[in-house]
Amino acid sequence: MSGDLSARLDAALRRQEQHEEGTRPDAATLADLHARVARARRGRAVSYAAVAAAAAGVLGVAGWFGLHRAPAPQPAHTPTPTSTATPSPTPSPSGDAAPTAPAAPEVPLVEVERTGAPVLHALPPGVLEAATTGWTLAQYGPVDQVGLRDVAGLLALLSPTGTAYLVADLDVPGLWVVGWEPGSTVATVVVPTSDRLGYERGRVDLLTGAVTREPAGLGTLGDADAYVGLRDDGAELWWTTVADYRLELVAVTVGRPVGSLGVRVRSGEHRGAAMSPDGRRLALPTFSERYDALGGYLGDSTLLVDLHTGATSDLQLDQDAGECAVVTWTDARTVLASCSRHADVADPDSDAADLLATWWAEVTLDGDVRVLDAPGGAGSAATSGGRTVVVLPAGEDGGVVVKPWQPGTGPGPVAVSLDGPRVALAVHAAGAGRVAVQLGIAPEDPAPVELWLLDATTGGTVLVGPAGVGPRALAVTAALVAP
Repeated sequence: MSGDLSARLDAALRRQEQHEEGTRPDAATLADLHARVARARRGRAVSYAAVAAAAAGVLGVAGWFGLHRAPAPQPAHTPTPTSTATPSPTPSPSGDAAPTAPAAPEVPLVEVERTGAPVLHALPPGVLEAATTGWTLAQYGPVDQVGLRDVAGLLALLSPTGTAYLVADLDVPGLWVVGWEPGSTVATVVVPTSDRLGYERGRVDLLTGAVTREPAGLGTLGDADAYVGLRDDGAELWWTTVADYRLELVAVTVGRPVGSLGVRVRSGEHRGAAMSPDGRRLALPTFSERYDALGGYLGDSTLLVDLHTGATSDLQLDQDAGECAVVTWTDARTVLASCSRHADVADPDSDAADLLATWWAEVTLDGDVRVLDAPGGAGSAATSGGRTVVVLPAGEDGGVVVKPWQPGTGPGPVAVSLDGPRVALAVHAAGAGRVAVQLGIAPEDPAPVELWLLDATTGGTVLVGPAGVGPRALAVTAALVAP
């Protein structure tokens, strides 16, 4: 087996975690425009640089856990109306009409202040309920306490045009938001138990900020436990610790007993899992080695899990003597994998032996494998609206490039390029042809994190979740993006 366990864990973590319409702008769009003008007048500076290793560790390894206690929120200044806002869906960049949302009375859009936070606005009635594709529920925590768990911070609703609305000040240290459906006024959270020896499932009312503990049969959660997502029938899927550093996949429906799917993995293996777009299957990497009849190493096994029955089968990813890992699903029956192998040289200690050949492969549930004649890469991808977008490192000096995925061919031409020493920490689907990317920036130490909305169709870029400024700056620590 090439590489030790730590290297495989790091590799799995890196692969994890996934046009205007009409002629007259609606009130919410006008509100965003006014807000952006106000921000420009204030001249807030945005820092463009690379991520510190600590920030990458928090987002990649810490799972749901946030950072230490945030500074107490400062009272908002006297509200000064800048515009009016009527919540409405965000137009789709492809020109397709977004789902219709309920209208609400026009109300003044006012700016509020929180120490260390970027520009925020009071949340008008109805905007939260009207949030749709491309909107984000973001948790902000203190930049100078990255890596620590005892955090309060705040929740903000981020529009695709770059306006941030204050949703709630969090007064429960250690709370971490893990699940939210667009248009919902509640979110699923993890909160410390009363004795602070573990964690438990809870819910936060996004209209009032009230937090309630609702274990739903899960009991006390440990450090390695993790929320997976929603199954196609609405059940929550969680990894929970059972014994011997193993995790079990369970389904949670409030009011019913917790249902085990009978799938157990070693701690760490679950980090690189990818759920199919229809919420029915999970591609699950394992550390179980496979060999051919002659003892030749075939790579680690990747399981295909039925999320209703728990039945598993081996997903044959590894091809051509290389090792492959799931990047994302391109549709409900096709997995996109990134593959690599070391150069075949006579001297395994030579510099040439360190060279990697990389490629992409599309693998269907029927076992068909399409090896694509396109260089692979240690990137991420996300699929929404039937379209896949790939995010790759721009080079050794940092930066990212965004490319549309062309089925059967590989990544298309570069649609978006962000230069500078940046690194993508997490990639989220944000609508057809769009991704929201959490980017680490520096050379500040500690390094804040920003959330960018990148469009592989139009080449558009929007900084939707900037980091705050000052010695008590807040930055995005968790982002739940509506796909």
